[in-house]
Amino acid sequence: MNARKGREAQWEKEGYLAVEDLLSEDDLAKLRYRFDDFARQGQYLSESTDRFKLTSFESISDPSAIQGNAVQVVAEPHEIDGQIMELARDSRILDIVEIALGPNIQLYYSMVFMKPPSVGNNAPWHQDFSFYAHTRADLVHVQIYFDDSTVENGCLRIVPGSRKLGLLNHFKDGVFTGELQGDTSQYDEQEVVLPMKAGGMVMWHTMTLHRSYPNKSTKQRRALVLAYKNPDVRLMGGAWNTSAEVRSVGLMVRGQDPTGQLLSAH
Repeated sequence: MNARKGREAQWEKEGYLAVEDLLSEDDLAKLRYRFDDFARQGQYLSESTDRFKLTSFESISDPSAIQGNAVQVVAEPHEIDGQIMELARDSRILDIVEIALGPNIQLYYSMVFMKPPSVGNNAPWHQDFSFYAHTRADLVHVQIYFDDSTVENGCLRIVPGSRKLGLLNHFKDGVFTGELQGDTSQYDEQEVVLPMKAGGMVMWHTMTLHRSYPNKSTKQRRALVLAYKNPDVRLMGGAWNTSAEVRSVGLMVRGQDPTGQLLSAH
């Protein structure tokens, strides 16, 4: 079985793929510089913006730890950085995304995640589809690591095959919580822990259950998330962003838009 067929079989069975050494050291060095620049921009902000999401660390008593505001999320970085836009169109990534979505691929959105040392966010079990329900679940997330992702610094954890469970409950008392409700012990037992070296990539289906723990290490963990979808599918009302498909990030990066309504990134 060749590599492509093996990946197709794993994707169908487990709903995720882990690919080592996707990016070269040169690729990593160029983009780490951009991430450092994003972090520097955050130092001049007193509060979060639509682009830069800050976390304040003024209360941390350890003088060697991060102090003040630190950028933890950069929204749609491909809109402000040509190198990230080029990466979102890179054939090394799109050849893998095509296994899940077929020949027509739309870039839905992008985010930079930065998990500062000794802190960082905890993300409980959830399905991404719960945040932005579409007419079909033809969406994937790609996470590319610019630092080693380890158990200690909060690497990704996935439940293989969970995309076949359908959309599970993320509501409590009628309010959307963004995390799976009820007893999750069975998923704790089934999880696969996915540490990855810098330059590696994980792709998962929008229905695949996943989570990550806070960064307990002494080093930061930076990653780029690229969300792709089949352009045939449309956002449904009640999703977290908008009831209309008007996001500027809705760019075609491979193939054709059957509706003829989306911009091309080529």
